[in-house]
Amino acid sequence: MAQLKIYEWEDQTYPEFRKIGLCRAEIQKIFRKLIRHFKSPPLSRVSFVNYVRGGKYYSSFYSIVIGSGGYNLGTICHEFAHHLADTRHNKSCGHRKEFKRELKRVYTYAKRWLPEKRLHQMQYGGTSGEQTNSESTGLSVEKKEVV
Repeated sequence: MAQLKIYEWEDQTYPEFRKIGLCRAEIQKIFRKLIRHFKSPPLSRVSFVNYVRGGKYYSSFYSIVIGSGGYNLGTICHEFAHHLADTRHNKSCGHRKEFKRELKRVYTYAKRWLPEKRLHQMQYGGTSGEQTNSESTGLSVEKKEVV
């Protein structure tokens, strides 16, 4: 039951991360960036399979398996947080408080890969359905492309 609580908390706290779809090359690139930023030991293997729904971390091998349903930024952050917690605390942390602490750190760093909100939404609090100053003046606001 404790595992379900962490998944529920994660979906409520960071829902936008599950919406960012990634390809295999982008997943590999993000793992390399996370390893470099957090100065963690490298992963021995990242596998892509069809028989796992989300993702799975194997602490004894420093290995991550990403299933067909896990090609999103949320799954990548979750599985890397397992790697980070296990290597920093020298034990398998599961979904306990050490893991949750590292998960928050990973999500905070990974916010840089979320698409930026439109400039006028931040300045004026408008939603996408309303006409704002930038739309009425014809100025275009570019969205940041997800890497």
